[in-house]
Amino acid sequence: MTERLAQFEDNFSNTWSTGTPGIHLFELTGDFNHGTEGDLIKSLFNRRLIADIEQYKMDSTMRVIFTQDGKMESHTEETKFIGICNEDKVDELSDTIAEHFKNHRRNGKFPSFDLTT
Repeated sequence: MTERLAQFEDNFSNTWSTGTPGIHLFELTGDFNHGTEGDLIKSLFNRRLIADIEQYKMDSTMRVIFTQDGKMESHTEETKFIGICNEDKVDELSDTIAEHFKNHRRNGKFPSFDLTT
């Protein structure tokens, strides 16, 4: 039984926690215009960082508004992801997404992605 439990914990570590349960809902928008969203999502599942994700393709683009260096900025996005990750995986999730976008900026000036948990 111990062996089966260890295999389960390994195979489903993205949904399994041995500590106090903590599940986070996250929202992710980014510049996926280059068809990179599939690669990123596959990587997040393969690394067992997420337990579930939904992709929302907008009929029209959504406008994202935020502050950057004390100024109001805005840009448009076409894709948004909403998913679930374990509390102890949030930092690794953020680092993995940052690595995916490390050499990219939206429209040359905006942050490459927005992640909210």
